[in-house]
Order: sequence, then C-alpha cells, then structure tokens
Amino acid sequence: MFRFVHIFVIINSITMKAVYQPIFGIFIAILILSGCTKNDGTPYGYPTSTVPDVSTTAVSNIGSTTATGGGRVTGEGSGMIAKGVCWDTTQYPNILSPHTNDGTGLGYFTSSLTGLKPNTVYYVMAYASSKEGTGYGQVISFRTTSSAKLQNN
Repeated sequence: MFRFVHIFVIINSITMKAVYQPIFGIFIAILILSGCTKNDGTPYGYPTSTVPDVSTTAVSNIGSTTATGGGRVTGEGSGMIAKGVCWDTTQYPNILSPHTNDGTGLGYFTSSLTGLKPNTVYYVMAYASSKEGTGYGQVISFRTTSSAKLQNN
C-alpha cells in the first residue's frame, strides 16, 4: 500500500508541475507587471496620452490690431510637430482659426497675434500638435483697444 501511494504522489506531482507550473508562472508575471508603473504613473500595458499637454498664458501688450499671447507645453505627447496660439472672435478657436506656429519643444513660448480689429473681443488658446492629435490650453478672452493706445495686462 505504501508503494502504491508513494508512486501515485510522484506521478501526481510530475503532472502538477507539467500542467500548473506554466500557468502559475504566467499568473505571477501578470501580478508583478500590474503593480509596476511607468514614470508618469501609468501602468505598463496601458496606452499613454499621445496628445501634448499645454496651458494658455495671459495675453499682454494688447493694442488695436496686435497682442502678445503664449502658453506652456508640459508634455510632448507622441512627437510634437507644432505649438502656438490660435484666436478668433468665436468662443472656441482652433488650429483652423488664425494661429501662430512657434516651433516645437517643452516649456514656455510667446506668440504675436496680428491682424486684429480694434475694439473687438477675441478668444485665444494655446495649442500643441503631435502625430496623434492636438492638445489645447484653456480659453482666455481679451478686447483690443479702440485706438493705437497700448493696453498691458
């Protein structure tokens, strides 16, 4: 009886190793990887944002036909191809509206808004485009002066 049980245990443990060991290894790998995160806090295996992160800075040097705007890019996304500001007299400008192209790269940038009409409310947003899409900052509104007088905000 002892030999029969002993042989059964040996055969059963060989079968267990052959069947369950690979499954157990995969399970452990999944547990380890699910607890690991990239530098941005995103777990491995999950897609990361590919659209650049951008914010709009205040508009200054407001004149009757010009102003200075800008923004700050804090994340390039998936290969930034352009950054700048866009503006319009409608509340949500985009890159199809009048816009600047101020190069690429992280950090602050300034833009010259030109061709504006006197005494008109404009809405401006910073943007940054990558291969995957365009990220926008918040909308800021300002009014151009009615004459050649310069208004500095």
